[in-house]
Amino acid sequence: MGRSQSQLAGQDQMMGEIDGENDDTKTEGFSSASDTANIDTRGDMVLQVKHEKYTQEYRVSVAALRKISPYFAVLLDPVKFSEGAAVRTRLTELERSRVDTALVPSVDLPRVSVVISDIGEASKTNISSAAAFRMTFVFLCILHNPDTFIQCPSIHFISILALIADRFDAAAPISLYLKKSGWKQKLSRPTFTHKSKSQLELNRRKKLYAGIIFGFQDWVHQYSAELIYEGSEKWLSGSSEIEEEPPWLYLPYGIEEELFYRRSCIFDTLGSIQEYVLGPYLHNVDKPQCRLGYDSSWQCDSFQLGQTIRYLTRKGALSVQGTFAPVPDAPQFADSIDDLLTVLRQCPTYQLASHSHCGPRAKLEPALRSITPALSQTGICLYCWKGNRAEDSWRENPSGGKWYLGMPRLKALHGQCHDHRTAKALCTAEERDWTPPNLRIP
Repeated sequence: MGRSQSQLAGQDQMMGEIDGENDDTKTEGFSSASDTANIDTRGDMVLQVKHEKYTQEYRVSVAALRKISPYFAVLLDPVKFSEGAAVRTRLTELERSRVDTALVPSVDLPRVSVVISDIGEASKTNISSAAAFRMTFVFLCILHNPDTFIQCPSIHFISILALIADRFDAAAPISLYLKKSGWKQKLSRPTFTHKSKSQLELNRRKKLYAGIIFGFQDWVHQYSAELIYEGSEKWLSGSSEIEEEPPWLYLPYGIEEELFYRRSCIFDTLGSIQEYVLGPYLHNVDKPQCRLGYDSSWQCDSFQLGQTIRYLTRKGALSVQGTFAPVPDAPQFADSIDDLLTVLRQCPTYQLASHSHCGPRAKLEPALRSITPALSQTGICLYCWKGNRAEDSWRENPSGGKWYLGMPRLKALHGQCHDHRTAKALCTAEERDWTPPNLRIP
């Protein structure tokens, strides 16, 4: 299939113009109906893409689109849709005229129109008509020729490409192209440029969305875990509901709600450790927690409790409020889960004179050590999510019941996914027992 030299020569400029998130490039030279972009110079149909008041035409191959995209396979079916019937009628007329369609001018070929709302949710991304047309150009080039060479773009471009591929049901060939071309590998590398917290979250979300659409298990697990750990500015209100946003700002297939719920479950789990450590000091009045048996053991307990509450409150991990004048909008822990784990691990070992090995740190350390492996598996496993979401979801199917320290590893649902179920059992349990097995009373 043919591709014009002007297309190949203009790719670098094209890619530079589409990479910007707030693309303001003009549409001259790319939005005129008379300027048809030749995806396939021997193509037998013209695809018209409309965005706002502009229209861009692409000369494409009906057979190539129908072969690789179920969306076009149905749309261009002469039996199922009028568009397909009209294309078949016009091509039949050309065949009867004994005219080679490769020699027919684009203006005489059958036309099928799609509006920008048919390209995923691109209307919510605030991209210009020029950028939308250029991204569609790249998408169609890849579908027609998987060996097309295009320089590696930004993650913003990949997220828009995911939108287009998802709407036209062509994620599989685009995913294969991203792997073969090295785009995925290059975009997986960490960047060391300084970015704000909101910019980092936006990049994280775009990669996660692209990973969901293109089936990149490593991206989905990594960036969902990062979003769970780092949190989202959109979740600080206590809700994950977002309207009229691009899909990476409200992730599809129930994943947005799932991530928000998993973060809440992890905080609840860490909160249970705080309760395990501080609860006996507050509720056990029969005997002191200090096991040295000194006359000062009760004073040791009071000292330990006061100093620990003071430390956790100063670090934002604990809030002390009166029940007679409750604060309706209590501040939430806005930092990352890693920050909270660091706060708990660094809890000082306060000691009274002549006392040693007293205080909550002796209980904190083994509990935190035991949950580290499980917390590393709290990200979404795409394989499990697609294979059996009803079983894998924390939100839709919490484990409930009782979890205890030293609990045997659960049987995997799929392959080697033992740790996913272990993490779920820990974080969605109704009750947790952090007592070490050797100290647990039968």
